[in-house]
Amino acid sequence: MPDPPDEFGQDGGNFYRAYDALAVEIDDDMTTSLREQLDGMLLFAGLFAGVNTAFLALTIPLLSADPADDTNALLNSILMQITSSGSRTETGNSEPPSTKFSPARNIIAINALFGLSLALAIISSFLAVLGRQWLVYYRKRRGGGPDQQRWEQLKRRLGAQRWQLELILDDVLPSVLQVGLFIFCISLVMYLHHLSPAISIIVGLPLYSGLAIFALGSICTLWDKFCPFHSPLSHLMYWTTQNLPDTPRYAQHAIRASVGFLPRLGSQFMGALRPSDSTTESS
Repeated sequence: MPDPPDEFGQDGGNFYRAYDALAVEIDDDMTTSLREQLDGMLLFAGLFAGVNTAFLALTIPLLSADPADDTNALLNSILMQITSSGSRTETGNSEPPSTKFSPARNIIAINALFGLSLALAIISSFLAVLGRQWLVYYRKRRGGGPDQQRWEQLKRRLGAQRWQLELILDDVLPSVLQVGLFIFCISLVMYLHHLSPAISIIVGLPLYSGLAIFALGSICTLWDKFCPFHSPLSHLMYWTTQNLPDTPRYAQHAIRASVGFLPRLGSQFMGALRPSDSTTESS
């Protein structure tokens, strides 16, 4: 280990070179990782918004009456008048079906969830573009000597920590997109259930299984902090356990209750799929 100099700055600039190299390495590591994550979010948000818009194009027409129903009713009325063969029958002023139409409640909920999911995807993509601009501004340096640039870099770094820049870009933005994805899965299963309950069960099982795996992976990070299954949900759970004193005890009770509930839920689901004994005997 070299002997420290008698006065600061008399080491031939070794301290400043080490400081500059370390500062550049820290900034590059943060901005590169965040930029790659924002690029992935922009790509996924664009694809997700396109898929969501396609489903909205299918579900929004269900909120209004079908013009074909009015056309069919009018043609039926004309046909009845023709087939009456001149008999004096009063048909009355029948209103078209569109005047009595009202969408079903599940259709309104499905469109609301699809619209909310699309809004979250658009918001997350906008914030991802804004986050890239923040990173560009963070790395931008003004003129001046080396000392002034070092002070500016230190102030920007402290400002990023004070305003939680890394937390916002690394946890908040992905969580917005993930919430939109969860809402989309729920609305997709509801829409398929409106069309066919059997199809909704077939599609819903892998979707809910994926969500359960995601939740279990986040829970694993509470027992092992070096577990690689980190996500915004796992970070939120860790923050909750560290800041709320009774959270570990409540979480333990909740996990035990869920573990005991899952087998009963599976047995009830399998029993619902099997035909009843009365149906078998009657057949």
